[in-house]
Amino acid sequence: MRIVFILFLFIVVVQSQAQKRVYQTNRFDFETPKIDGFLDDKAWDVVEWSGDFTQFEPDNGKKPSQSTSFKIIYDDNYLYVAIRAFDSVPEEIVSRMSRRDGFEGDFVEINIDSHHDFITAYSFSATVAGVKADERITQNGYNWDDSWDPIWYLKTSIDDLGWIAEFKIPLTQLRFSSDSAQVWGLEVKRMLFRKDERSLWQAINNEEQGYVSKFGELHGLSQLKPKRQFDITPYVVGSYEHYNKEEGSSLYPGEEWKARAGVDAKIGLSNNITMDLTINPDFGQVEADPSEVNLTAFESYFEERRPFFVEGRNIYEFSVEPGDGDESNTGLFYSRRIGRTPQYYPDYDEVKMPENTTILGAAKISGKTKKGLSIGILESVTREEKAQVRNEGGDIEKAVVEPLSNYFVGRVEQEFDQGNTKVGGMFTSTNRVIKEDYLKVLPKNAQTGGVNFDHSWNDRKYNFSFKFTGSRVSGDSAAMMHLQTSSQRYYQRPDAIKNRLDTNRTSLSGHGGYASFGKFTHSGWNYMTWVNWISPGLELNDIGFMQNADNISQINWLGYTSPKPVGILRQFNVGFAYWNSWNFDRVHIRMGGNLNAFVNFTNYWYAGSGINFGGVTQSTTLLRGGPIFVVPYGLSYWMVVGTDRRKKIALQMHMSQTFGHYQYRKQNNFSLGITYRPSDRLKLSVEPYLGFNRNNLQYVTSQDFEGEDQYFLAEINQETFLMEFRIDYSFTPDLSLQYYGQPFVSTGTYSNYKWVGDSKAKNYHDRFEIVTPDENNGVDLDGDGVADVDMPDPDFKFVFFQSNMVLRWEYLPGSTVFLVWSQAREDGYFDTEQLPLEFSPDVNRMFAIFPHDVILLKFSYRIPI
Repeated sequence: MRIVFILFLFIVVVQSQAQKRVYQTNRFDFETPKIDGFLDDKAWDVVEWSGDFTQFEPDNGKKPSQSTSFKIIYDDNYLYVAIRAFDSVPEEIVSRMSRRDGFEGDFVEINIDSHHDFITAYSFSATVAGVKADERITQNGYNWDDSWDPIWYLKTSIDDLGWIAEFKIPLTQLRFSSDSAQVWGLEVKRMLFRKDERSLWQAINNEEQGYVSKFGELHGLSQLKPKRQFDITPYVVGSYEHYNKEEGSSLYPGEEWKARAGVDAKIGLSNNITMDLTINPDFGQVEADPSEVNLTAFESYFEERRPFFVEGRNIYEFSVEPGDGDESNTGLFYSRRIGRTPQYYPDYDEVKMPENTTILGAAKISGKTKKGLSIGILESVTREEKAQVRNEGGDIEKAVVEPLSNYFVGRVEQEFDQGNTKVGGMFTSTNRVIKEDYLKVLPKNAQTGGVNFDHSWNDRKYNFSFKFTGSRVSGDSAAMMHLQTSSQRYYQRPDAIKNRLDTNRTSLSGHGGYASFGKFTHSGWNYMTWVNWISPGLELNDIGFMQNADNISQINWLGYTSPKPVGILRQFNVGFAYWNSWNFDRVHIRMGGNLNAFVNFTNYWYAGSGINFGGVTQSTTLLRGGPIFVVPYGLSYWMVVGTDRRKKIALQMHMSQTFGHYQYRKQNNFSLGITYRPSDRLKLSVEPYLGFNRNNLQYVTSQDFEGEDQYFLAEINQETFLMEFRIDYSFTPDLSLQYYGQPFVSTGTYSNYKWVGDSKAKNYHDRFEIVTPDENNGVDLDGDGVADVDMPDPDFKFVFFQSNMVLRWEYLPGSTVFLVWSQAREDGYFDTEQLPLEFSPDVNRMFAIFPHDVILLKFSYRIPI
């Protein structure tokens, strides 16, 4: 009898946990509520308060420290939300001002699954200070996209009971059906900042997968007509540019005035599908990329920052390798290709290059239907870009440096079984109008395509995923030779088992993809195994991103996660991975593994550490077109420690070291991040970094000797110092000032030059011979006392300083004024005695460089139609 009673209680508990809560809203007939944060309008009386929140973290399932209640009402055009955040100690409420999406201090949040597809939702958040934050939630809560900036209204207030947030959300910003009676998914959240405590209206077990699928329900919605958004936002920009005048040069007069205009538009083709347009876009307010010195043969990856391409980019993600959130850099679409730096540099003594290719216009169509079909279409045209050059006769001419180009991206994905199964595909096309012979090194046409399948089961604990991608690039044989001999594939390698180099080739094709299987929960043991491949001929870089091809990898991962407090640990996770790689010649390229751990402590500090092992590597890229070079094994580790991020002063310390067998490599990296909040409106942060890199196998050059290519390496000693600092001051939620600055110094000296002989010799020291360049950098290879090859002088020192100050005022919802000042200082020419890294002299040299200043004023005005 006791067993039966216990079983009965267990069933009741399980059913109560699985039961969805319901909030009954109502339409009001009173005067529209005034959004002022005080809730004294009669309209709020048509519904009841709902509360009884439950902790999500840290103590999942327990009663929260403070109570929270909310109401929801609506009319034909708006959804109104009132949230009352009770606080027994109102003087301890943390009210911090920031820019939009700052999530600083206490905040409340409403998540709305208006599709009621159990996988996507819209999130609207309000901080005590009245700062808005909004995100589009996809993949059942796995992805939160804060680039989404809808139009909505908010006011907050503080009283003796706590604080209040009052929302007014236009229905044009939500996507829903035309059914006469509707049910939406609903979740309401509160963040109690001083305790780093999150509580939810609909309780969710943080040990289980899924978020949107666990929402409660919003009932009482009736006779709502789907809305279409139609906004046009014209803008004008004026700028003044001042830089060092070059005497006798009309190309660089020292100052320039410019003006331009354009228009952005957001048009609802239906309630579910939206078109975004931009004509002659301007991104002058966007922060510059961080400085770096790239000593590899591979292109660096930089994050997209331009608003048009950032917003809604999740639909266009299609990686070829598994990554965190399916966000591996290797993928079919890399929006930085559109408006890129021109790819051709004219061979003239005096050249004035445009910084970027001009985007004439771009359009995006995106959305998701009621039946779970996601659509993303992007089309963009960039103009033929020209540089100003001075010819031999001294006259100014224009030379085409980037052809007229068209870019197209199409993506569809259909969801089944509440998003447990997804089937989709993607297609991209790049087409260039090439008229000049010297531009025929660029592909004329490039197409890529792919299909994906993803299936989860057992309450999304288990997952199988598969992707297949193909590409075809065509053009002149010069373009195909460039692709074949580039760092992505190095077809010219003399020891390649299969000779793929074809000087007459006019097209190149390839394929890639991956298959993965794993178990994923928020608590306990998880694992994943996958295989991915990229064939030698796959080419994505016309509108995608790929550093190297010719690779087959197999990876296994095992991890353990604990989301609940255990002793002094608030949360912790550990992970282990092991991998092997081969190329398509079946050569075992590398093996390795790592062990990582990360913990959050109950005092709100955090720490992490990891160790990585890389086995002996048969590198097909070290000699940049030469034979395989056997690189010794290596070991590295990293550590990070951070203090309580809620405090006025927060620190984060990071260090890492790398060691190579035979002492072929040693790296030391140190950084310290400091964030200081002297007031609730001002935030200061600084992060200095110091790096030391010694690499005995740094590539220098290849030279012809007696009809054969000879390859040379050297020891490089590189020292790098940079410091990022930011100042953020928020006058109001809609008026803010931000400053970003980064001084950067990197110096490198080369020594112990090596002439590569038997690059695969069993003994490390038999793989090369030490050579000493003479005073003219010549090297005698045959011992006759005469230099046979000339070494370059690769020693370098680069000094950069870049900064950006932006005053942003959203004077009306969707209408903004930007006042921007950016400055750059750059020098890469130093005498030999100036090469060592010297902090004080280098700072003096940096600020002695004549600055390149740009002052820009941008005004936009949103016109709702």
